[in-house]
Amino acid sequence: FFAPDATHGFAVGYTGNNPLLMRTSDAGATWAVASGQSSLAAAMTSLNAFKLYTGFAFDATHIWVGGEHGSVYASDTGGE
Repeated sequence: FFAPDATHGFAVGYTGNNPLLMRTSDAGATWAVASGQSSLAAAMTSLNAFKLYTGFAFDATHIWVGGEHGSVYASDTGGE
């Protein structure tokens, strides 16, 4: 999913039993794992949730992601 600027994008998913949050700041030409992924994984583990399925970006920094068991997480730093 992309922010309205169409330059900042995010991809969610999972690998094994670990959530995956990736981001791009060049319209998808390159992608990297978001640095905030480790704290997201810790929060999700405490709820026994490991998979991310969806997300929404209000802008380049305000995102919400959703996953297993109805879990929803917000970031005001674009996942960083």
